[in-house]
Amino acid sequence: MSNQQNQPRGAKEYVVLIPLQKTAILNIVLIERRRVGDITDKNILHIGSGRNVDFIIYKNSLPVESDNEPSQFSSQFKVFMMDKRTQELNQENRILRFWFHSLEQNQCLYDANELIHALFKSDEFPRDYFSFIKRLMELLRMFTRIRKIELEIQTLDKNALDVDHPIKQYVSRLMLYDNDYLSE
Repeated sequence: MSNQQNQPRGAKEYVVLIPLQKTAILNIVLIERRRVGDITDKNILHIGSGRNVDFIIYKNSLPVESDNEPSQFSSQFKVFMMDKRTQELNQENRILRFWFHSLEQNQCLYDANELIHALFKSDEFPRDYFSFIKRLMELLRMFTRIRKIELEIQTLDKNALDVDHPIKQYVSRLMLYDNDYLSE
């Protein structure tokens, strides 16, 4: 599943998370491979440790090196999220945009498809926003031919969700399972 891109000896590359835009209904982040020269930069919020020693999270948007090129692949899907505090069901539209190192189009499609399959494994699918982004960072680390991923999350209007939607019953069962699991 993973693949290697040749790097010069001694080069240190990080998987970095850069917030690009955040509003009440829209959140856009960039996850990319980046050489970081100064890990004492005051704009760094967190540097990973242990297994994630190569992760850096920035506080706010940096001047992002502009590609001026469209993404080479994108995938869009909707998820239902339960707000544990309010017990409200929210629907989100999520878009993943991919940029690759120089590859043939078929290889780009293959790698993006493999990453998405790994992301959607039912036993490992992240159940919250933080876990979803962390999983994307882990997968970007594994799929070295993917240069960067932009994640756009838009919370959809609550009125757009049908109150009798079958997902409500599924989410209720899922929340019961989570509560039972936590009480063990």
